[in-house]
Parts: sequence; C-alpha cells; structure tokens
Amino acid sequence: MHMKPIMEDWRGYLTEAEIIVEGATDQIDINEIWTAYILADQDWGKVKSGGAFGDPKAHLEAREQELVIGMGREGAAAVIRIQKGRAEAAAAATKSWASSKGFPSQVEFVVWTARPDKLQQAYDPTGAQQISTNNPADILIKFQTAADDADSFLAVSLKSTKLSTGTVAFGNFGGNYVYDIKGSRDFPLGLSDVGGARAAAYIKQNEKENYDKIIAIVAQLLESGGYPIPKTKTGRNKFLKQLKRTYSGEEGVAAELEKVKLGEKAAPASWTQAEPLLDLPPGWAQLAEGVFKAAGYKHTEFYRDRVYDVLSNLSDKQLQEHVLLGLLRTDALPLTIIVTGRGNKAPFTANVEENTSNPSWLTDAAANGFTITKSGNNILSIATKGNKQRIVSVRMKWMSRPFASSVKPTLAK
Repeated sequence: MHMKPIMEDWRGYLTEAEIIVEGATDQIDINEIWTAYILADQDWGKVKSGGAFGDPKAHLEAREQELVIGMGREGAAAVIRIQKGRAEAAAAATKSWASSKGFPSQVEFVVWTARPDKLQQAYDPTGAQQISTNNPADILIKFQTAADDADSFLAVSLKSTKLSTGTVAFGNFGGNYVYDIKGSRDFPLGLSDVGGARAAAYIKQNEKENYDKIIAIVAQLLESGGYPIPKTKTGRNKFLKQLKRTYSGEEGVAAELEKVKLGEKAAPASWTQAEPLLDLPPGWAQLAEGVFKAAGYKHTEFYRDRVYDVLSNLSDKQLQEHVLLGLLRTDALPLTIIVTGRGNKAPFTANVEENTSNPSWLTDAAANGFTITKSGNNILSIATKGNKQRIVSVRMKWMSRPFASSVKPTLAK
C-alpha cells in the first residue's frame, strides 16, 4: 500500500489532543427540565405546559427512555442520577442567589424555554417588550409578587459538567456561525455578511479535499474485509464506532466498564455497544480510525484559521459588538444568570455567574482594543489588549466524530 505520500501532510495531527465538550442533547434536556421542576417546588403544575410550552414532563420521560434504549437500564440510570443531581444543586444555587438579591421567596411558575418563542410567550406574550431570539436562557422563573408590584422574572442559563472547578463550554452555534444559509444570523450575531460566506466556501472545499484523501487511504485498509466506507454521516458515525470496537477488543470494553464501576465515568462510551468488523485486522482498524482523526484535526485547524481571518478584519468597535451580542448573548431583558451544576456523584455542587450586559472589561477594550490568539488546533481566544483579560474562546469541534457530523463552533470563557 502506498499511503505515505497521502499521509505526509497530516503528520503531527494524530496526537493532537481534542477538546471534550460535555452535553448530549438528551442529557441536557433532562438536566434542564429537572432543574425547572425543582425550582417549581417539585410541582409539575407550576411548570408551564400546553400550547407553545409543550409537555415538559412527557418530554423528560421520553428522553429518559431514549437513554435506556441507547445505554441499557443500568447505564441510563447512572446518567439520569448524575444529571438530576447536578440539576438539584443548580436549583438550590439559583434560589440562594435570588434570595440574596431580594427576589420574592415564592415561585408562581417556571418555564423550560427550549425555544426562543417560549421565552417571549412567558415573559411578555403581548410582544410589547421584545426579547432577543439570541437570549441564552434555558429556564425562566416567575416569582410571586404583591398585586401592586411589577412582575418579577429571573432567567437561568444552565451548564452541566463532571468538573468540580473551571469554566465549561456555555454555548454553540450548531455549525451556522460562519455562514447561516437561512440568513437569520447577520452581523453582529453571526459572520455571514462580514466575510463569513466566503470563508464558508473555503471551509466546505477543504472538508471535501480532506475527505477525498480519507477515501484514498481507508479504502485500501478495508480491502481485506470487503468493508466499504458508508456514504451517509449517520453510517460513518456507526462505522467509526465499529472501528474503535474492533481494535479495542474485549479487553478494551472491560476496561471501559471498569471505569464506570469505579465512578470515573457515568456510562460506558457508545462504541462499546457496536459490533466489531470481522476479518479486519485490529491494527488496520486503528489506523483507519487514525486517518479520520488526523484529517479531522487538520480540518478544524483550517476552520479555526478562516474564522480568525474574518474576526481579524473587524474593527475594535465591531468586534466588541459581536462579542457582546453574538457570543456572550447579553440581553437586558430578562435578567439572566449562568448556573453550572457540577460533579459525578453526591454531594453535587453548583456555582452562579451573572451575565451582565455591561461587563467590567468594556473600559479596557474601549481604550486598548482586543487581541485574538490561536491555540491548539481548533481554538481562538479573544482578550482585552490592556490587562489581557480573556473574554471568550471559540472552539471548532466536530459534533460527534470527524466527517460523521458537522463542525460545531463552541463557546467557553
């Protein structure tokens, strides 16, 4: 097999560490809905449902069942227990913060704001006070007030992590950051109309070129077993799990299950449930997966560099507006806090941050501007030039596995 010429320009990427961002959608939904339920005094009658609000309780139960189907009853129970434990800690921290700021003690209702229209509908259905569709709230709390008091709302943006300390990712763009084909994320929310469309074309071309190289290499590796590379992203996702299962063997599965038993992981990785590829030598399976990873790292670096080009061409004033509205999603209405539930076992903890629309770094940025720096193979960070305070990092990460999903720009402090 003559693979060296094709592999040469990917040298160095195989060992590049990937940034792990927690949060599968089913687990996130469980965490958010359970937090809403706890904040509603464990009374489903106080959790808004019907019409635009759907049925949060039924959605929670459906998500739990999805985990059972995907992980088995024992694995799902462990994950659900952890997400609910973090949710309960987050709810307690939210109530404590609200009390310290003078919010009423009694809750009138809580809304799981899975969609922007739910937040608007709960906060002001008349539309007199328009809420940005970019508002980061996952939950909206309506506190009980006296008849002559103004309505009292508090929005909560939730995060969930096994990490006991440190800042975790707080948002992502689902792949439409550079170029939004629907045209709903014009600058400053997105980059489509300030160079993003051109950058997106380069990114698309680069993804195709790297994938063509994968085909050329992996096709040779799979000849002996007669395994074609699946054409769909869903098929490739399953295929990559099978490659991992093939070279990990029974010992690898046992080691993964032992981590779960020791409490190091909530549930075994999904590849442990995949069927191995028979007649494919384990070494070749590992090399094939390595080709996907190497090309994936190379592409996320290219993606990151194109975003860097776009942001570097913005003025300091434009960049500040983009950071505030597009990345941090600050919004005057309603008051929003960011609450992070933490831990993999009891006692779970949580911390609260305020998502202010007038952050402390504005003075430094107005006087000195910003710096944009690259790190790793997929990260760029924006900081103030004066005191070098990091404001936000954007991380280009595949949603699941390289070329079996889309790249999802993800935000962290």
